[in-house]
Amino acid sequence: MAWYNDIATWVQQNIEAMDWTPLLGEAVPSLVSRPKTIDTLRQKLVRTPDMQLATVQDVAGVRFEAEMSLDEQDAVVEAIAARFGHGPDSIHDLRANPHSGYRAVHIWLRFEGSGRAEVQVRTHLQGQWANLYERAADVFGRQIRYDEPADDEQAQKVVKELIALSTRGIARMENVRNRLGRLRLLDDDAKRGLLPGATPRDAATVNQRHQHSRNSERQLMEAMERMKDLFDLMQRAKEMA
Repeated sequence: MAWYNDIATWVQQNIEAMDWTPLLGEAVPSLVSRPKTIDTLRQKLVRTPDMQLATVQDVAGVRFEAEMSLDEQDAVVEAIAARFGHGPDSIHDLRANPHSGYRAVHIWLRFEGSGRAEVQVRTHLQGQWANLYERAADVFGRQIRYDEPADDEQAQKVVKELIALSTRGIARMENVRNRLGRLRLLDDDAKRGLLPGATPRDAATVNQRHQHSRNSERQLMEAMERMKDLFDLMQRAKEMA
């Protein structure tokens, strides 16, 4: 696995060397890299008997997270793919068709004669939900990560609510934030006279909508943090039983 660790580290260092200010402004991305553990890799091969080790895309993985809009996420993905000489065919968007509620955009990097790596690009909300779902999997069974039911009916109800939180709640909030971001850009262009005949919206109204969006987002993040703490407590109780 040392070789895959070297690939993951090299990919991470290349991404860290990029200047993200033009795309993300003051937002600072978080980057981590890791190779799959032997146990996780074994489980994946057992779940998919036809899969060969050489075709496993995410043995070497890098995770990129930042506070960003959906449009900014798209721009980040395209920039990373271009950095490694990859095109649109390397990009796999899991936002519209999430897997077990998981929403993100993945880039599959393939290096001739060297191996493969997967870069997961997540918004801060997508990342926080993914971490929350991992905690739930520790409590209700790792199989929920692969669209299999939880161990009991009550647990499965919680799992379904978590998935809906991602595919409905967070997805809706991110779409609202993205629309507001686009409107702000249009207003900025109108103010600079780049859109002839366009009239900027009232600044107070714009700020009010953005503030409402930020407040709703903060409340959602706080709720997810409380749920994570609850799952951690349940896991400790489970281990002590």
